[in-house]
Amino acid sequence: LDKHYDLYGRVIRIPSRSSYMETLFNNLSLFNPKDKAKGYLLEASLMLLLEVLSDAGSNEPERMQMNGIVSYINDHISYPLTVEDIAKHFHYSSDYIAKKFREQYGITLKRYITDKKLSVAKRLLTTSDMPIQQVGQAVGFSELDLFEKFFRYHTKTTPKRYRSLYL
Repeated sequence: LDKHYDLYGRVIRIPSRSSYMETLFNNLSLFNPKDKAKGYLLEASLMLLLEVLSDAGSNEPERMQMNGIVSYINDHISYPLTVEDIAKHFHYSSDYIAKKFREQYGITLKRYITDKKLSVAKRLLTTSDMPIQQVGQAVGFSELDLFEKFFRYHTKTTPKRYRSLYL
């Protein structure tokens, strides 16, 4: 199973322990400094990192539940998502889900949804020639006006202007 970790405010996915270890050792073989002491130090540091990441991904039910919420959001980013809808989907109260999510990731669930929608919208605006209305629909806004208001509120610029600045 893939594991999710919070890294500098972003949730990242790391492959299961065995494939991660294999990747780590393959990458480690590329770092073959001439100084053997530095090589051992690098290896020890990477093993410590692996242990910390493995411990962080323990099979606690709450942690797995929050990882499921992150996956659900990522898979349903093109829908209008609310904390209440997510709580209902996972059969918990919205207060419980919001509290546990904040404890694990250090960010509110609502903020994570907003940041994810903005991230996807910005990527689509700068890497595709999709019409702005279609970009809005891709992140869960059925009406162009609502998407433009949302985007402008959070970025202090319009989607059209953002696209022109970064193309």
